[in-house]
Amino acid sequence: MSRDLRGFANELRQDAAKLRSMAGDLDARADGLCTLAEHQERDAVSRERAKRAAIAASLEAEGRTFHRSPTIWGSARCEDAGQISP
Repeated sequence: MSRDLRGFANELRQDAAKLRSMAGDLDARADGLCTLAEHQERDAVSRERAKRAAIAASLEAEGRTFHRSPTIWGSARCEDAGQISP
């Protein structure tokens, strides 16, 4: 019976080693996904800034003024001859 217990204990150790390896793989994947999410967030911010810059350039070319909000996600407005339009 002690041989069966030793064999079972060895199997448990092997299973534990496999689980540790899998946990390491999952941790590495999670790190990769976090990095990807950070890059996508930066890309989204860059696209939003480029979009606002294009809008500002277009409005300024038409003689309007573009008012930027303090954050890129805030609202913006333009003025045309003293009148504010949404």
